[in-house]
Amino acid sequence: MKQNLIMKPKNHNLSSSQVKNDLKSKCDIVSLKVNVNNIKHVKNGVLINCEGNSSLDKLKTKLTAEVGESYDVIVPPKFFPCIVTYGI
Repeated sequence: MKQNLIMKPKNHNLSSSQVKNDLKSKCDIVSLKVNVNNIKHVKNGVLINCEGNSSLDKLKTKLTAEVGESYDVIVPPKFFPCIVTYGI
């Protein structure tokens, strides 16, 4: 099951490309042996798509240890949409 992680700067003047460059330079994802599917730019941050909970936990602990003083590392809450149909 795919899990997401959001990395946003505490200084709101940084762009998402600068956040992605800091992520790649300060945290070596390959040495962690974490399954990262995709890294996307979001508004004022980066969305990291991981494969499974164990990869997400490893990456979150590593990121908070390495860049926790200048970035917020957040696991977004799950979204469960509901549909109401009338007149059936």
